Amino acid sequence: MNADEMTGYPSIDKPWLKYYSKEFINKPLKKCTVYQNVYTSNSEHMSDIALIYFNNKISYRTLFREVDRCAYTLKCMGIQSGDIISLCTAGTPESIYLLLAANKLGAVCNFVNPFFTEEQLLSRINETHSKALFVLDSFYKQIQPVINKLNIGKIIIIPALNSASILIRSLNKLKNNTHIKYSDKLVSWQSFVDKKVKVEPTTAADYVPNHDAIMVYSSGSTGASKGIVLTNDGINATIQHYDYGYDYLRGDIFLQMVPVWFSTGIVFSTIMPLQKGMTVILEPRYNVEAFISILRKYHVALTLVPTSIWVSFITYHLSHNLDLSAMKYPITGGEQILSDTEDEINAFLKARGCQYPLLKGYGMCELGSTLTTTSRLHSKKNSVGYPMLGKAIVSAFDIETNSELKYGERGEIRAITPAHMKGYFNNEEATSEFFKEDSKGQIWACTGDIGYVDEEGYLFILGRSTDSYKSDNGRVIYLFDAEQVILKDKNISLCKVIDTTYKSKKVSAAHIILKSDENVNEVIKRLYLNCTESLPADEVPQLWKIRKTMPVHKSGKRDVEALKNECSGYYDSEGNIIENIR
Repeated sequence: MNADEMTGYPSIDKPWLKYYSKEFINKPLKKCTVYQNVYTSNSEHMSDIALIYFNNKISYRTLFREVDRCAYTLKCMGIQSGDIISLCTAGTPESIYLLLAANKLGAVCNFVNPFFTEEQLLSRINETHSKALFVLDSFYKQIQPVINKLNIGKIIIIPALNSASILIRSLNKLKNNTHIKYSDKLVSWQSFVDKKVKVEPTTAADYVPNHDAIMVYSSGSTGASKGIVLTNDGINATIQHYDYGYDYLRGDIFLQMVPVWFSTGIVFSTIMPLQKGMTVILEPRYNVEAFISILRKYHVALTLVPTSIWVSFITYHLSHNLDLSAMKYPITGGEQILSDTEDEINAFLKARGCQYPLLKGYGMCELGSTLTTTSRLHSKKNSVGYPMLGKAIVSAFDIETNSELKYGERGEIRAITPAHMKGYFNNEEATSEFFKEDSKGQIWACTGDIGYVDEEGYLFILGRSTDSYKSDNGRVIYLFDAEQVILKDKNISLCKVIDTTYKSKKVSAAHIILKSDENVNEVIKRLYLNCTESLPADEVPQLWKIRKTMPVHKSGKRDVEALKNECSGYYDSEGNIIENIR
């Protein structure tokens, strides 16, 4: 569309289409199950390596043999299409076997976050009426207190290193302190996959449109976690996006580190690379040391980790002599990345042989994982990319009027995407709140994030709509506006601005982590001056707190409620200590 023909509305103009070929835009989405998609693409390459897990290489032949064994056993347990099995596991080969086996039968894999509270674990497993529960032995202590309250017939315990190399398994036996008393209800993985039993062929379930495949959960950091139902069609749509503009090859190594109980971990970082015939390194240890260890040992071509891992990576002394020349697609997402930080990461990668820039993306579990992404050829500072597939649509909306906004106007980000969830499990009210119909009859997914789309089709995320409060004059104050100003300071590493009560008034308070030690009074006065020059008076933080770390919620997100509960250790804008703000 020519500039003269532009209407000013992203959903009409679709300026991102120029980043795709017409052939790809018009390419039909696959109509098959996830199992069929992965199997078909690898059926003639069974000797290729599918998985690497603690030094053990697992071929596609072995992968599908174990999938068939699990499918046969699940079928013998009476599990059929539409049934649910729950997994409280990490990124292990057994988790992948079970996922594909259940999908082959038409059953659903419910990935439960092992760090849920006991109440959440009990509720999330029982409400699904799961036919079986699979638990990694490392997470047994989390499940043990609720075992007798679970309405479930079989609980199968998977050894965390069951598929590791023989050497690693042998060394682990010397220090394994996990003692589990098995019973008719609580059985071992070895009993479940009894290799003495002859496996009979299991017929794959037929493809059914919009059929449930996977369930993951919202974080629950701002309320009760909700089950997010993803379908075969939605997952396959996400996979198909990565058919265009990527030059990875069969056998390229993908380092998977994002936990499988998030859609990014199971859909993008596991199913997608397997469907492309890549070798997936499953690394359940979610830390920078493990990240560096794998990069040192293998020629990793692709990986996705959050910005915080990348930042730790480039500052960690053990990473400085790495050879990253094999890296084709370093990817980040899930957290904001500042332009200076992006430059630092790219410079670090380039100095160690990586020829390609950091790719950025944006998504959420409700959208199947990926909604927007940058590419090697198309990227913009501070942006999280453009809509995937050439089929997704993204725009900002006025929350009060539900009307679409023009380029550069900020509002709630809403999306139309073939990868979206089917809905929240057994929660029609929450589902209807998430999906809204516009005046044209189009159904939009409401992300709850505030941002805007520019004339080039790039999406910019500013923060959450809930990251706000109303001032005494009734104006909505978005706390991320002050964060953006503060983070421009060269000595600020992290910043979170919250709302709190001080002297009977609602005010904003800035929690700050410095890159290097500096006089507190000088820092606060400088930041306060920057804010007063850039923001309306009622948006300028009145309280300041310098800290070493930020509290983290069990979900892995920053614990804002913990910050709001802190009453001491603050300074006012002139650098005076406040004993207690209450």
